[in-house]
Amino acid sequence: MDDLMGGGFRENTINAIRGGTGVGKTTFALQYTLYSLNRGEKVLFISFEMSEKQILRDCMDMGWGEIKDHIEKENLKIIHIFGEDLTFPSLDLAEMIRTSIPYNCHKIVIDPLTHPTFYTEKEIRKSLSTIFQEL
Repeated sequence: MDDLMGGGFRENTINAIRGGTGVGKTTFALQYTLYSLNRGEKVLFISFEMSEKQILRDCMDMGWGEIKDHIEKENLKIIHIFGEDLTFPSLDLAEMIRTSIPYNCHKIVIDPLTHPTFYTEKEIRKSLSTIFQEL
């Protein structure tokens, strides 16, 4: 992927992966997470759909069992957020992220960004803008 992108994602940038259902966005997010962890980076993975148990099961099914070691070593923190738990999505999510990273987190992965909590594309952009400004 780094070769296709001319070196990969640049530091201190926000990158969105878009695509239809079943194209591999979550798989890509998990691969990117594992790649970052194996490079010694700490990652916060926020999921609106899958619990930590489901994520671990999927990783094990794909042969990425070392993900458990990263959780045990506290290099990976997985948070499952239910959409109904967010009353003001952008501000609540920014606060949840802030309180969830007591250590120096290198990467934050949010999957998916199309959760029903964000109702329209305009609201998605507005919420994400607010989240990242707050961080």
